[in-house]
Amino acid sequence: MKLWLICYDISDDKRRYHVSRLLEGYGERVQLSAFECRLTPSHFTALRNALRRIVGSDDIVHYYSVCKWCAEKRHVQGSAELTHSQAYYLT
Repeated sequence: MKLWLICYDISDDKRRYHVSRLLEGYGERVQLSAFECRLTPSHFTALRNALRRIVGSDDIVHYYSVCKWCAEKRHVQGSAELTHSQAYYLT
């Protein structure tokens, strides 16, 4: 298995929800639009194919391969837990 950092910027709320839900099935959310996923090559391919069907032409997804050495040297500052904020709109 390989560690991947997957970050996204999705412009549409519905697509962003679907991307988020899909990634929750593959890894751990570490920021609002970033996930750490430990994936086999076949799971990585399946995830990329699934995201390809969701992501629009004005969206972007970044896939960063994280080597074992880099993962072990990772630093985390703070202990706050990520909260899931509700979407709201000002009218």
